[in-house]
Amino acid sequence: MPLFEASTVRRRICGKNLANPTAVVRSSLLMLDYLGETKAARRIQRAGESLREKKTLTRDVCGTAGTSASPIGDAAMAGA
Repeated sequence: MPLFEASTVRRRICGKNLANPTAVVRSSLLMLDYLGETKAARRIQRAGESLREKKTLTRDVCGTAGTSASPIGDAAMAGA
């Protein structure tokens, strides 16, 4: 049975808008692909590529974007 899981967030950064959501997003992409939802998986993949091209990066990888789901998700879907 496949397992699609991102790493856990440590307590010291919980609720501080510091955890990079990339692992969760990529896990979702793998799950959708496995379930045969390739169109949705490719849309998420294109969104991630768009973020990297626009340099919309989180602070842990030398960017300035926050890491909460809304700003990153909105920016990603605008480029998908």
